[in-house]
Amino acid sequence: MGANPDAGYRFSLRASCFVRFLSGELTIKGGKEAAVSLSISESDYVYKGSIDAASARRLHDSIVSALHTYGKDPAWSHAGLDGTDYRGSFDSATLSVADFRFWSPEPGTPTHALACAAFEVVPIDHADGSFEYGLEELREDLGIGVPLRWVWGDPPRLRIVGSLSPRTASRVEAVMAEVPATGGLIADVRLCDLHSIRRDLLAPLEQLARRMPPPSWLISHEWQLEFLEAMAVPRQCIVKDASSEST
Repeated sequence: MGANPDAGYRFSLRASCFVRFLSGELTIKGGKEAAVSLSISESDYVYKGSIDAASARRLHDSIVSALHTYGKDPAWSHAGLDGTDYRGSFDSATLSVADFRFWSPEPGTPTHALACAAFEVVPIDHADGSFEYGLEELREDLGIGVPLRWVWGDPPRLRIVGSLSPRTASRVEAVMAEVPATGGLIADVRLCDLHSIRRDLLAPLEQLARRMPPPSWLISHEWQLEFLEAMAVPRQCIVKDASSEST
């Protein structure tokens, strides 16, 4: 690119997701390493972290590559009435864009590559539920990541955030293939939109419900209790944790 990211750069991006009624503000200050901060509406938690020099350079190059198409690619002028509005700025010794904007980027476009590169530097593992939920929703809007993962411990915990969609079906199957055959297990669906999961995508959860010994299901809302009972999950296997309500 002809630029030296080690000399420093500042990148900011605000994503306002109108469908999900949330927004996130991401700031990355780059140098030999990059300081990363992200705040999300409805959450008191602010992520602050860093990425190593090699990752900071890759991020810099991804952003610069996308911004070199600014004003030349129609993806930058796309707008709509619902979806996600992205606004940001970038400043370095070799390239400065004071104000750019794009809307719900399509995969394969420079704008999508820029947004994905930015949000993928923030790890998804967080203790704060509302922040984790918001980050997963922003990632889902971009079509990156998968909304479930294992938190290994004793017992292991399968954590599902947001909802399951057709695009994640193969990766969901891969994660579910890691279900231990024996021993205790927790299915943490406190931040899962169970009602929004299509009928044909419920099979992994239904299979989990039939596991022996049965897992404990951790929920945060009364409607989740009714949903799981309709799925034939025994009432004694459902634990409500009202303190984690955040969706």
